[in-house]
Amino acid sequence: MKIQKIYYDKYDINLAQKLKNSQQTYSSRQGIIVYFENEFYKGKGEAAPLDGFSKENINDVIWNLESLISAIELNVDYEFQELLDLITIHCESCPSLHFAIDTALYDLESQKNNCSLAKLINANHRNNIRFSDFYLPNFNLKEIKSNFLKYKIGINSIKEDLILLNQIAKVKPSINFRIDANQAFEVQNFKKLADKLKNLNIEYYEEPISNLSTKNLKLISNYNIALDESISNPKFDKWIKDKLIKYVILKPSIYGGFKKNLKLIEKCNSNNIKIIFSSSLETTIGNMSTIHLAATINNPEFHGINIHNFYTKFNIQPIYSKNQKEICIKNIIGLGV
Repeated sequence: MKIQKIYYDKYDINLAQKLKNSQQTYSSRQGIIVYFENEFYKGKGEAAPLDGFSKENINDVIWNLESLISAIELNVDYEFQELLDLITIHCESCPSLHFAIDTALYDLESQKNNCSLAKLINANHRNNIRFSDFYLPNFNLKEIKSNFLKYKIGINSIKEDLILLNQIAKVKPSINFRIDANQAFEVQNFKKLADKLKNLNIEYYEEPISNLSTKNLKLISNYNIALDESISNPKFDKWIKDKLIKYVILKPSIYGGFKKNLKLIEKCNSNNIKIIFSSSLETTIGNMSTIHLAATINNPEFHGINIHNFYTKFNIQPIYSKNQKEICIKNIIGLGV
């Protein structure tokens, strides 16, 4: 693989509305789109570190990218794996950039092979990736398209949340809630909350407690617990082996390179942990890369990766519409954008 040109564009884009969780408020996103070009194709990737989750910031991304650009010799015939190894050396400490560069290289390689990015990774990938819904203020309950809804709890009062959750369940009795607390509760307060929600269909509680430990996870192990930001905790492997968690919520665009993401997927599959892919508010390029990775695991889950939940204006137009329940990648070449 010969690379003739590497460059990037920085973006700053507003969300459709402010997005709050129990710890952060987001109103816009900054990131970069990186391009790798050869004589025939252009590969694209996106790096967008997320405040409150990522250790690196956008300046770290740009500094590391400039260093990488100077390290890659243009018009030299690299093996694909040789480039991936080089990327790992330069980007391992900057996960969002590692994801972006891997995306661009896999995009190039899959275009060369006239296949989708997902197929390049796994020939037996899933063609149709299904979307879950995401509750936002002023959300029209009639617009719920799936039976799975993520709800951020701990922003309003518990009384207000309970009223709203019950209203949603009344409008759509088949709904399964994914309750995301972003570590808002102590163990006993979480148990009290879960008791108040026992009349609802709760698929899982995502990051419910602040004081996360093996001891405290054992205290709530009778609930379906999902981990998101805590998957990088040094004790994560032990929690999996001890069967203290049922779900992993994976934000691949801030977790790291493809190899790291695929290793985590394999670990979860071997331990019967369900994986739900989730947005880290990346824009179209990062979103499509996440969709392809979700396709590689070939499971029928509903993933929280519909970009239209967060944006009405785009730097690159998505290839699926707001009202689609799923996206089909069967006939896509490369990323598809």
